Amino acid sequence: KKKRMFRPICLLRMSKHIRNFRTPQESPLLVTPSWLNDNLKDVKPVDTSWYMPAEKRNTHSEWISCRIKGSSFFAQDQIVDKSIDLPHMMPPIDVFLDFVNREGISETDHIIVYDSEGLFSAARVWYTFRAFGASKVSILHGGLRNWISSGFPTENGPPSQDDRKSKFAAEFDKSSISSAEQISKVGNTTQIVDARSSTRFHGSEADPRAHLGIEPGHIPNSLNVPHRTICHYPDDDSGVVLQSVDNLEKTFKAANVDIDKPIITSCGSGVTAALLLFAIEHIHAERGTKPPFLSLYDGSWSEWGQTKRKDLPK
Repeated sequence: KKKRMFRPICLLRMSKHIRNFRTPQESPLLVTPSWLNDNLKDVKPVDTSWYMPAEKRNTHSEWISCRIKGSSFFAQDQIVDKSIDLPHMMPPIDVFLDFVNREGISETDHIIVYDSEGLFSAARVWYTFRAFGASKVSILHGGLRNWISSGFPTENGPPSQDDRKSKFAAEFDKSSISSAEQISKVGNTTQIVDARSSTRFHGSEADPRAHLGIEPGHIPNSLNVPHRTICHYPDDDSGVVLQSVDNLEKTFKAANVDIDKPIITSCGSGVTAALLLFAIEHIHAERGTKPPFLSLYDGSWSEWGQTKRKDLPK
């Protein structure tokens, strides 16, 4: 039986009105494997692969054994704010700069983030780069899987130790991240949208971090758009991709989310919450319209769901 090849959509239009970041988006939000192959010498690819701890994946080792040529590896469990006992908190500026300057990435480079799933963890690193002032950040649609299934080469082994040092002029956009205190004070005009599965959202499934004292449930009055519902999962190896704009709009509407009004997203630990924001950006870019205020609740349910946090209603 001949393997069906899923073809992702072509390059997407850019909007002149990309959210409230100080630095406007100056590149397509998504690029195809063909585009990346044609422009690989002019961009900075970054592998952002991350999986839930229960999957016991060593993504750094996987990057060593199979990666897009010239790519850097962004360790999402390490490039974080370690002064806070929560996973994936936005890194302090010095931690972020240590990575980008070591890898030779500047704020003016066209950065292509990708993950091995296709579209899962890459959006969080897209959001991180944007929050620190990078103006040209795109996601490889379908990720590493789509790159390989499209017939493009990979490399393996320890990366070359060439001198990649650069100077990234970073300025963090504080509005890109929201705190639990801010969530507690939002009015009816701001929507809280949770990217976790419906079973975790409604509390019928135990939280993966239950052993750490995380209760089931959700933030009061929040809405639920499971991140899997905005993605297309092909039946071959071509990688997870974003749903069509029409389907995305229908999905948000069915969840009573108004993508033209302010939104703060949440999830388990701040990873897939960024995927919802990316999808909303994508819809507005295709429309040619200006997105509303968008922000990400960095602590997400790993903070709000803590049994010890009696001040945060479940």
